Amino acid sequence: MAVLDLMKQTSAKQGSDVRIVCVNSRAHNELVSPPIDFDDEEGLISKPYPPTNYTLWAHWLVAVRRTKLANLLFVKELQRRLDEEGSNIVVLSLHPGTIKTDTALDTVAKMPIIGPFARLIGSFMFTDETTGALNTMANILPVGRLTAPSTFAQDEELAKRVCELTEKVVKVKGDL
Repeated sequence: MAVLDLMKQTSAKQGSDVRIVCVNSRAHNELVSPPIDFDDEEGLISKPYPPTNYTLWAHWLVAVRRTKLANLLFVKELQRRLDEEGSNIVVLSLHPGTIKTDTALDTVAKMPIIGPFARLIGSFMFTDETTGALNTMANILPVGRLTAPSTFAQDEELAKRVCELTEKVVKVKGDL
């Protein structure tokens, strides 16, 4: 039995509170160009859009922003599909804040010119991993606040296309 099927069965029980929580990022808000080339699955991550001479770090940042948008669009479309089926499962996406992980510190260290300084500052200012995990293990309030997603993230057609692309890629790469 697939996990989603089990969640649907559980959500049908009296008093159930079934949630799917996607830990994401607000980085999707910083996309300024069309976010995803649906005609080139590999292009979702592997190349800048629009093509230009990005530095490696900037290219990486565009890819992160795109994948975070894709995650959010997937959440939106999954919620739409569940609502259409009459399910009471709630699908949420949250930005936990800037967490002091090796990945986060290594990422800011790659910033042109200010990288080493940014890493040092981040090691003191970023939220520790235990505190950062509270958003997913407990309530999002009072620490968090509800915000509207970016314009791209509110695009229902884009959300449908992201899900279609995801299903297509998963079918090619594995068992769906």
